[in-house]
Amino acid sequence: MPGLLIVSFNSVDMDPAKSQTRSLVIQSSLNLDKLDAVDDLAGRIVTGECDFPQAKARLNEILMRAPYYTMRHLLLAFATSGAMATMMFFGGGYWEGLVSFVLGLWVCVLNCLAGKDPSLASIQEFVTAFTCAVLARVTQTLMFRDLCFSSVALGSVVWLLPGLQVTTSVTELASRSIVSGSSRIFHGFTVTLQLGFGLTFGSHSSFIWNKLFPAGEQIATKEVCGAVTLPLWFQIPGFLAMVASLLVLLSVPPCWDWVGAYAAAASGFVTSIFLQGLVDSDTGSFLSALAVGVVGSGYARLTRRHPLSIVVAGILLLVPGGMGVRGVTAFMENDVVGGIQFGFRMFTVALSITIGLLVAKVMVTPATSLVRPYYQPALL
Repeated sequence: MPGLLIVSFNSVDMDPAKSQTRSLVIQSSLNLDKLDAVDDLAGRIVTGECDFPQAKARLNEILMRAPYYTMRHLLLAFATSGAMATMMFFGGGYWEGLVSFVLGLWVCVLNCLAGKDPSLASIQEFVTAFTCAVLARVTQTLMFRDLCFSSVALGSVVWLLPGLQVTTSVTELASRSIVSGSSRIFHGFTVTLQLGFGLTFGSHSSFIWNKLFPAGEQIATKEVCGAVTLPLWFQIPGFLAMVASLLVLLSVPPCWDWVGAYAAAASGFVTSIFLQGLVDSDTGSFLSALAVGVVGSGYARLTRRHPLSIVVAGILLLVPGGMGVRGVTAFMENDVVGGIQFGFRMFTVALSITIGLLVAKVMVTPATSLVRPYYQPALL
């Protein structure tokens, strides 16, 4: 279950009265490098290639492994992902991308502080969204009056958007994992509420300032957004930078998994662009996720690698986390109908992505850790 690990131990004689169950509260995170190593270790244990002392030593080695990426890498990844998401997915222009790049640095700092302070971690989404909204409004007032606030606000917190979590929960529910799927989806709903409330409260703080200091500099309160079409020469390097930043944030070392991740992400990205205007968003999400799953699982099968580190970067480009946050902000603005529509769209798109991935898994079954040999990825 998310945040909780339940481990049961049976006795040698399989006596139910002697069985033991332990519950461990854990902090959820996504480190695909360690996840792949643990999955490989589990496969070696099942096949008898590794005994208990060796497995324990190997597991301790994995847990104590130092992060591959330094703070400088994380700062650049947060900033780049925020800027590229703003321009490529939330309708922002070059100035919006620049502001989101700077705000991404602040998001990275808060993320690192939350990892060391449990009290801050419980309200990380609200604090991050609130401060980014305030800084975006101040920047709009002092520097760029034509700044699109919603693009900057959503793009700067793109890594905190619960799209992947909602999609994972729908996948678990579809796989009959009711308990874990239900708990994960409610946690995603809580994250969405925190982000939406933080963005709305931060945006409305400009009204409070203007009321308290009517003779001073008036902070911008209007939404100034227009349709921005990025040229092809920018979309290609922007896509490459976006995927690279996501792989860094997912702790995937620069091995051959990057090649498969780029191929899977490119297949989904090109499919979604090609289908714009031809089919509805649900069908487009299904076909894009199908393309990501087929290419990612096929590459994983050829290289006998775990498909998660290859597929997840492509799925992150499709997940509907921003829709849920837009829905909450619409509710905060008394737009009940718009909020319901955004919330419903989030779950329908997540379901489309889930079905696409499940169909891809049936079409191309990846090699599992139970049949693959031990493999240590060679760094590029």
